[in-house]
Amino acid sequence: MRLPVNAGLPAAEAHPLDLDAGPLVSVVTPFYNTAAYLAECIESVLAQSYRHFEYILVDNQSTDGSRALADAFAARDPRIRVHSTDRFLSQLENYNAALRLVSPESRFVKIVQADDAVFPTCLEEMMRLAVAHPTVGIVSAFMLRGREVRLDHYDFASNVVSGRAIVRARVLDDRNYFASPTTVLIRSEIVRARPRFFDPDDLHADTETYLEILLDSDFGFVSQVLTLERLRPESILGQIAEFDPAWSLLGHFIDVRRFGPRVLGEAEMTACWRKTERAYLRYLAALLIGSHRKQLWERHTSGWATVGYHPNPVRLGCYMLSALVALLMNPRKLAAAVRRAMTRMRAKTKETTAAHAVQD
Repeated sequence: MRLPVNAGLPAAEAHPLDLDAGPLVSVVTPFYNTAAYLAECIESVLAQSYRHFEYILVDNQSTDGSRALADAFAARDPRIRVHSTDRFLSQLENYNAALRLVSPESRFVKIVQADDAVFPTCLEEMMRLAVAHPTVGIVSAFMLRGREVRLDHYDFASNVVSGRAIVRARVLDDRNYFASPTTVLIRSEIVRARPRFFDPDDLHADTETYLEILLDSDFGFVSQVLTLERLRPESILGQIAEFDPAWSLLGHFIDVRRFGPRVLGEAEMTACWRKTERAYLRYLAALLIGSHRKQLWERHTSGWATVGYHPNPVRLGCYMLSALVALLMNPRKLAAAVRRAMTRMRAKTKETTAAHAVQD
């Protein structure tokens, strides 16, 4: 599928590629109770124009028939291997376990999440770029989420750039060129060098992993829409987006703190940090006086812990005072805040009443 997005970006150079006997690609799909989407996911992989791949499906103790569905596909295509975890794992643990199953002969790894899909030329186009440029550690491309093309803010003049330039763009301008694990292709040697590919302790583990890799490798981008991502309400990403609209703000804050000193000069880092911290403290102040929820606050404090940060209470208090004054001077916003507070109080009252009823 090709869309006329970012038409000024030159197409990846043509490169001879044997679609049946080129470098082996390990396509990996960990899954848990995704029977409603898994068949479409698997079919999209099997329909690839690049055919020299193994397909590793890992069942994380599903109870909805997903495993039987995967087994049925495996019986028809010898490239498919189906495995099961010996116990239920967290999402990132399951991904890490699946990545450890790639064959020693594998040259590239492509994660396809179980509720996503890939367009027919996805592997071919990514492989063509990766094989032509041995210094590229990660390849990404445009992604379709619903009807929206994502990552169309890619504005580098070349399809191959220094990985550190991508990290700088993330730190300085909050640019993210890999929307999800489904979006990227990674060299297998890089995957093997990280026994725990995704760190479960990282709040935005995929982004932070890719940024870490790009400190030491180049980045390739295919200017075509090659993957499809679903944002389902019941998915982890869907729940986060609804629960915490500023989720991406926290992610950028963490990345500036963690990667900024490694790609920016001292003066550049100081200016970037001041700007980022100021925006984040304003958000926290509004959170505390507006729609504060314990779970949301805990999410942010756990995010700080990963980079050794804690806001200065005095500075945070000043931002809270400023936000409170602004709220009091805006009757409409003040009324909305009061309504939210009343709704939370009623919900809390119901929870307390229900708890007492169970105890009685």
